[in-house]
Amino acid sequence: SLLLLGACGRAVPLDPPSPGPQDAEICAAIQARLPDRVAGEYRLSVSPDVANTAAWGSPAITWRCGVPQPDA
Repeated sequence: SLLLLGACGRAVPLDPPSPGPQDAEICAAIQARLPDRVAGEYRLSVSPDVANTAAWGSPAITWRCGVPQPDA
């Protein structure tokens, strides 16, 4: 999978999720299939560099797996 860094090598800051064991397996399976591009935007590095997170473009489109569903 291609991983491109954002301008000046800055990583997108994301709070690391803490999925339970069952969710962690599902998240790992999803993360293995994440695309290199979303809405025409390239994938960026995230900080901290942990599993279950990803980002694309600027402003960043972010993905965090294993977090509670938002109310809205």
